[in-house]
Amino acid sequence: MLLRVGELAKKSGLTVRTLHHYDAIGLLTPSARADPRTRCRPNRN
Repeated sequence: MLLRVGELAKKSGLTVRTLHHYDAIGLLTPSARADPRTRCRPNRN
């Protein structure tokens, strides 16, 4: 199951902006993109 960046932000306690920053610097990259504006990551519970 993939999470949208907003869902991951809620579950992790980070902000969407922080997750986007991590993506920009290569620290955390999306597993997939539903479209050019959407980043998705696996749900690892």
